[in-house]
Amino acid sequence: VIPQGSERERRPMFSHYEKRRKVKARAETMDWAKEMEFQKMSEGAIAEELKSVDSKIKELERKTTKGRKGLKEHEADQSLAAKNHRTVVRKENGKTDKDGIGGHRVEDEGGCEQKKTYRALQEAREKVRALRAIVQPQESQLRRLRKERSYWIGLCRAVRAKTPKSKDGPKAMAYTTPTAMDFTVEDSTRHLDISKLPEESITFAGTDPGIRTMTVTCAQTLGEIKAHVNRYAVLYGAEVDVEKTLGYSNLEPWPPPLEQGPSAKTVANASRSRVDSGSGEATRKSRPFKITAPQINEATGMRRIAKKRERRLKRPENSGAREALERLSDKEQVLKTAQTMEEIDRAHELHRESRGVLRAFEKCKARLKDLHNQRLRTRRAWGKLAAAEREYVKNHALEMLGSEVPS
Repeated sequence: VIPQGSERERRPMFSHYEKRRKVKARAETMDWAKEMEFQKMSEGAIAEELKSVDSKIKELERKTTKGRKGLKEHEADQSLAAKNHRTVVRKENGKTDKDGIGGHRVEDEGGCEQKKTYRALQEAREKVRALRAIVQPQESQLRRLRKERSYWIGLCRAVRAKTPKSKDGPKAMAYTTPTAMDFTVEDSTRHLDISKLPEESITFAGTDPGIRTMTVTCAQTLGEIKAHVNRYAVLYGAEVDVEKTLGYSNLEPWPPPLEQGPSAKTVANASRSRVDSGSGEATRKSRPFKITAPQINEATGMRRIAKKRERRLKRPENSGAREALERLSDKEQVLKTAQTMEEIDRAHELHRESRGVLRAFEKCKARLKDLHNQRLRTRRAWGKLAAAEREYVKNHALEMLGSEVPS
């Protein structure tokens, strides 16, 4: 891809990716101070408007809550009436209606029971339709009032906001750069040339979530990263062949001495003594501890919680949950061997009947308490593992550099 526009310091000044960036919402980009100047209202007037909108919202919420409850009850009655009518139609006609109750006129068919259930279904539909005509305008008005309230809240915050004062004095030099801000779009052919890699800056960061400062990365050259790889591969107990793996044997000491003097020479000598450039092997250390999947399950209490769930299922009060699990297995078997629509409907009815029982069993207080304890044990085990890893890396670095931890 040929970059558009000129380049400054071998970086493209324009990229096609600029147009693909997401545009922030209006609530974040609006300048509330300018909006307040445009409204020309005092702080008291804005507070009064916010108070009046809040009172309207509370009054309307009480009405809509009652309307939603009534609508939910009428919709349940409508579903029950539709189910009863569908059962009567199938019984009298002796066939399965794939389209529910549509596709034919019921009034022209015989059977008093069928007409009676259809009349009940029509009445339930009329009730739902009438209640929706009342509830839906109230909900739209409630959404509009809530947007208006967020607008007045933004103006109130603009009134209380204070402009930050500039701090006097020279700014500290930034030794690190956040990776998310210092990004480049690699749409140039020069990035395909591997001979230019030693001159480029590459981000190098750790993966330990316990080290909060590692969220900001430092740019390093390829030679420095190679020195890191050769030095810290001993954490995994690997024998590193510098000539074969890294491509050269003369490793420069890192970190480089920033100042002249005996202290800088001591650090350089200590760093150089840890890498044997003549033999091409890194200093061998003992292997670090490893953690496996069964150990993770034991640390987080996963096996213990699974056994507690099995024991809870065997109790007499949870016989309904056991029967629901058996019905689910029957449903899977019926779906595999189903040949007609009646058998498929029967399988889905089994699923609907067992859904509420299983949901009540999985959401009971004892089950939620076990899951909460499992999350706490997982967090505690991960914290201990990360702390042990940090201690191991710190001791290894102290031994290599021959220095002490700054107080």
